[in-house]
Amino acid sequence: MEQSGERAGQKRLMREQRICVVIPTYNNGGTIEQVVRDTLAQCDDVIVVNDGSTDATTDILHRIDGITLVEYARNRGKGYALRRGFAQAMDMGFDYAITLDADGQHYADDIPVFVRENQEHPGALIVGQRDLEGVQRSSGSEFANKFSNFWFYVQTGQRLADTQTGYRLYPLRRLKGLSWLTSRYEAELELMVLASWHGVQLVSTPIRVYYPPQDQRVSHFRPVKDFLRITVLNTVLCLLALVYALPLRLMRCAKHHAQCAMAGFLLLGSCLPLVASAVNIWEGEPGHKRVELTPYTLPGTGHVAVIVCPGGSYFWHDIEVEGHEVARWLQQNGIAAFVLKYRTAGVPAFITHYRLLWRGNRYPDPQDDLRQALNYVRAHADEYGINPDSIGAMGFSAGGHLVMSAAELFPQAERPAFVAPIYPVVTMVDSCVHKRSRRGLLGDSRTSNKALRDSLSLERHVPKDCPPVFLVNCLDDPVVHWRNAALLDSALTANDVPHIYLQYRTGGHGFGASENRGTSECRQWKQQFLEWIK
Repeated sequence: MEQSGERAGQKRLMREQRICVVIPTYNNGGTIEQVVRDTLAQCDDVIVVNDGSTDATTDILHRIDGITLVEYARNRGKGYALRRGFAQAMDMGFDYAITLDADGQHYADDIPVFVRENQEHPGALIVGQRDLEGVQRSSGSEFANKFSNFWFYVQTGQRLADTQTGYRLYPLRRLKGLSWLTSRYEAELELMVLASWHGVQLVSTPIRVYYPPQDQRVSHFRPVKDFLRITVLNTVLCLLALVYALPLRLMRCAKHHAQCAMAGFLLLGSCLPLVASAVNIWEGEPGHKRVELTPYTLPGTGHVAVIVCPGGSYFWHDIEVEGHEVARWLQQNGIAAFVLKYRTAGVPAFITHYRLLWRGNRYPDPQDDLRQALNYVRAHADEYGINPDSIGAMGFSAGGHLVMSAAELFPQAERPAFVAPIYPVVTMVDSCVHKRSRRGLLGDSRTSNKALRDSLSLERHVPKDCPPVFLVNCLDDPVVHWRNAALLDSALTANDVPHIYLQYRTGGHGFGASENRGTSECRQWKQQFLEWIK
């Protein structure tokens, strides 16, 4: 009785929020009935789009009461089916549509997860993030997801852990009018990119997934043809990102900064925090290196300071979300911040293996940059109004590895006063190693160097006099395995190093200090850090 009451309440809530479910299907005769009936147990408003099925699917759907059925004779592709389903949903007065696949891989009783996220993030596109821990997938499937995630980041500047799941909640009114280029499998990726370009917030939420044994799986993915279509789509989207999305983003930024500037004129100048121009920390040093450090300072003296090291697998920087956005948050809370754009291998090194022939940027370049940044800020402490004995370092992902290496490997006099590795890369040897970061840091010619790998596996080199550590990660992190932080926590504990380890159940990766990325659970780290640093 209690469960039926909860489901009745769930259904009422979905009606109030104008949420329906859309299920596209093509030749899923073995699973469609169970999927639809499980969905009807969660939601009264279910739209099924029969995309020209030629097996038993059509007969099965005609026997199921309580659904709205959209069907047509010829198979047109998943993208077209979603379009038809969304149009039907809007005609029926719905504002949101949850989509799930008809092959039985998605659990209908995860629908409440999307409803809760919709309450917390109204108007957002909620993307399911599959829990793939222990799931046996083909190497092709794993590569396809990483390939898709990478190009989505290139095209939008946003990181999502899972861009290929079909379990999502779409804000229909905000997507109305978008011009889709494709109509098949790849349309789901395209729709996310277009939504991001037009300012729709994208939020990941953990979901479960069921993969049946290999011989029972039904897939309409055509490896050669569909992968070619995805490649063509990504090429077109990259071009559009340059000629359309980037100018659009710059216009939004300009508008935002103009609004901020106008608001600034209404405040007393003496009360405003300061953002100085970036400085080259290697200015005047031999070698002609250029590494920028952007100060976010405060009026007064004696402030705590944090050098912020954004992540990016030692290949690039997530400079906004894990750099400047973090610095602004610290500054707003009375902590001076300095964003370090340390040397990375770069995108060309990621795409090619030219560092087999030329050195490029690699270890110890990032570590040298952080050491120089710490020394530079200490030398200019009076100018920046900070306490030279209270300069710490905070890093995200690969940046977490960087700041932790400073705490362990730098001479004691040059170490930061404290470090905060957030969802960090830690090991270079354990099975949970983040291989892309290892390649980015070591270089192509040294990835098999066992001595170098060992020397940069931070769980193996924690000193007894290590500075205090504030450590954070999430169990559902799909990018850097959660065991990285757990290994570091164990090593810190074994060496009696003062530290705090916050391990959240949900949140994923790449949330930085954002107010809307990750989950409400993982975003608690910010308040806990402010309390810890006092």
